[in-house]
Amino acid sequence: YTVCDTPLWALSSVISKDPHERTLVVTLGKIGGMIGAVAITVGGIQLLLAFGGERNTDAYLYSAIIIAVIAAITIFLAGMNSKERVTPSPEKIPFRRNLQTIYKNKPLLTLLSALLIINLVIGIRQSIQLYYVIYVWGDASYVSQLGMSLVVGMLLGMIITPKLLRVFSQKNVFIVSCLLGSLSCLVPYLSGDGNITITLVLFAVSFFFSGVTTIVSTSMLLDTIDYSEWKLGFRGEGIVFSTHTFVTKFSGAVSRLIIGASLGLLNYVENQPATANLQQGLSFVMFVLPALCFVAAVIPILFYKLNNTQKNQMLIELETTRAL
Repeated sequence: YTVCDTPLWALSSVISKDPHERTLVVTLGKIGGMIGAVAITVGGIQLLLAFGGERNTDAYLYSAIIIAVIAAITIFLAGMNSKERVTPSPEKIPFRRNLQTIYKNKPLLTLLSALLIINLVIGIRQSIQLYYVIYVWGDASYVSQLGMSLVVGMLLGMIITPKLLRVFSQKNVFIVSCLLGSLSCLVPYLSGDGNITITLVLFAVSFFFSGVTTIVSTSMLLDTIDYSEWKLGFRGEGIVFSTHTFVTKFSGAVSRLIIGASLGLLNYVENQPATANLQQGLSFVMFVLPALCFVAAVIPILFYKLNNTQKNQMLIELETTRAL
């Protein structure tokens, strides 16, 4: 998956010279990924039932084959039908020099730091939600409603982001989204009224802002590749996106570490009645920790200095250099 994922997203950096077109491509890709995840979540059980049910081992084999074939065909079509419009340099870049794309690219370093933190918002909530609905709301069936709130919120945030970026700078959109996302996390915790419907709505609102940060950060990531070409003389798309994938995976691991440590501190015991301390602690992890992550992600992005004026000048100089 990673071998496919890295060049797929690296392709988005050379599919167009126009930053707005690239943002649109990224948005469509992220929306497609979200729809794919929903399709598997909803349709996976239907496949199992069609081949004999979730306790039939052959059902998993046949379902996996169907999903794998569909995935392979669509990935193949994406590669065959996509066109690179940014001509790569004929120069072969040694791996050691390629690493400069990371440690000599200050905008990329600040962005990766922010991504490591902002990814914790989704990771923590997805890892804790089952415990929360069982021990605080008392009904595991609410997981599906939480999942729907996440999907709806993320999709709406992703859809609206390209329009926001035509009016406001990436940096400002990211910062404001983080602050409003933090606020939407804190409101249900501070209100303490326990209204499930309102909490689900605010959950969707917070993930709306997560959707915005997802698209904005990827758009900024594409700009850091242009910055690498401008400053270092080569783009390094592959290593940028492989590092981005590593940061995403590492953030997921940190999320699970936080959940494990939190459950230990709360003296969680499986299948035991929920205590007031456990319920309060789970609410803290569900709402306050993501709110803190939203705010913390703003700190490194404050040092992201690649503004619209600099980007436009940089693109003009790159076009001149590529034409030589």
